[in-house]
Order: sequence, then C-alpha cells, then structure tokens
Amino acid sequence: MINEPHGGFYLMPEFLNNKFKTSSDMCSDILNNTGVALLPGSDFGFNPDKMLARLSFTDFDGQEFMNNIDETKKIDENLINKFAPKVVEGVNKLKNWSETL
Repeated sequence: MINEPHGGFYLMPEFLNNKFKTSSDMCSDILNNTGVALLPGSDFGFNPDKMLARLSFTDFDGQEFMNNIDETKKIDENLINKFAPKVVEGVNKLKNWSETL
C-alpha cells in the first residue's frame, strides 16, 4: 500500500506479508535480493513489526530533469525513463520483489 506523494523524494510503502518478523529483516531481504536499499520504518520510530520502509527517489540529476520538461510542464514516462533510469530500475526491482510475497 502506498499513498500518493504530494512532494519530496521519499515514499514510505507498507508491505503486507507474513514472511518477515521486522521491517529491518524485510529491508535486508530486499537489499540482498534486489540491490535496492531502503531504510526500515523502525529507524523512524515505527513499531518494528510494521512492515514500513522509507524509499528515496534521489538517484538522478533533478536540475537536468527539470530543464528538460517542455512548456506544458507534463512529466511523462518517457521523460522519467530518460533522465531517471536508475530510479525506474529500482522501482521495477522492488515491484517484482513485492510480487513474491
């Protein structure tokens, strides 16, 4: 479950599963199986058994990205793929991992 962000570069997705006992265990599994690093929700004061993690979307040049938005200020999938390919790759890996729960 992910609430739509309204700004910033962070999301705190909650994973619904019975596989992990702590969010730290879950984040370790994500890192080991996908190479995607997330911080467990317990690092932010949430109960360790709540499967929350903080995900940062900061592995791209934001200024270059903003300079390449056309006059309509429309951000589409092609623009994201072109200027933030590592973010797209990480999100796809995380999505694939979550589908195994």
